[in-house]
Amino acid sequence: MSLAARVEGCEPTVVTLVGELDLETGTELRNRLARIDGDIEVDCSSLAFIDAIGLGVFVSAKKRCERRGWKFVLVEPSPLLLRLLEITGLDASLHVRSARVPLE
Repeated sequence: MSLAARVEGCEPTVVTLVGELDLETGTELRNRLARIDGDIEVDCSSLAFIDAIGLGVFVSAKKRCERRGWKFVLVEPSPLLLRLLEITGLDASLHVRSARVPLE
């Protein structure tokens, strides 16, 4: 399993995820997100799979950003990820920007 995360360092910092976000790749992404100062947008359009570990990474990053007055946004999540957010109740706390979801 693999995950590629490309980071573009302008404000907001855009992190593009490609592949699978799971137990094997979650720690690496968590560490990369923790090194970013400022607003973060995570492009999920090429994320093929995510498990509870991946959701935990998103929640941790969102909390860290909130404590510092920054924004954390998931961009273009797949229908499957949107459903997972809904089932877990995270759709109420994680900001999502998508053609499928109205802007918050």
